[in-house]
Amino acid sequence: MEKSIESIWKEGFLRDEALVAPKINNLYSQKSQQIIEKLGRMYKINLWSIAIFAGLYLIFSIWAQIVWSGIGVAGLLYWLVYISMKMSTELENLDQSQDSYHYLKAYDDWIQLCFERYIKIYRFLYPLLIGIGLSGMLFMQPRPFYEQPWVYSINGGYEPYLFMGLPVIWLGAIWGYALIFGIFARPIYKLDVKLIYGRTFDKLKGIIADMEKLRK
Repeated sequence: MEKSIESIWKEGFLRDEALVAPKINNLYSQKSQQIIEKLGRMYKINLWSIAIFAGLYLIFSIWAQIVWSGIGVAGLLYWLVYISMKMSTELENLDQSQDSYHYLKAYDDWIQLCFERYIKIYRFLYPLLIGIGLSGMLFMQPRPFYEQPWVYSINGGYEPYLFMGLPVIWLGAIWGYALIFGIFARPIYKLDVKLIYGRTFDKLKGIIADMEKLRK
């Protein structure tokens, strides 16, 4: 992506007739490059964090004897990383022949498109991750701390509502809780994005707004 950024913006977003245009063009080209590079770094760090967490949870699940939960959660997270990496390759298709203003506009449009895609993904991903993860916690048996699944230990070995050996009350509560995250996926994901990228997205929109004012 760095090479692409260097190869574009040879021309400023303002016409050179104005005396101040070259300086302003250079200033906003630098700002544009910095914000794009920062977003790229944050995106990579986020994906690496997800991948590392998935690996750690898988290792924990083996120790806690809930391998099925580890495979489920880690598999979903690695799939999310794969989808996210595929989305990032779409940046190569952005028109690089125009100036920094049009590139930033196209970049911002791509962000909005990805946001809507992630909403659809998280409508089922949130419930599955929470449901499989918390269900696994019920049955974890990390020796030597627990000699039987945790859910049977908290009631002193007594569990009144079992169906085929499964604690239906606990599982029902967990999956009901997980479904809430699917229903409210949009505001939850919006908050998630704001916490991670909020200030940087605001800067991006601020630069675009400044450019639009200067172009008038």
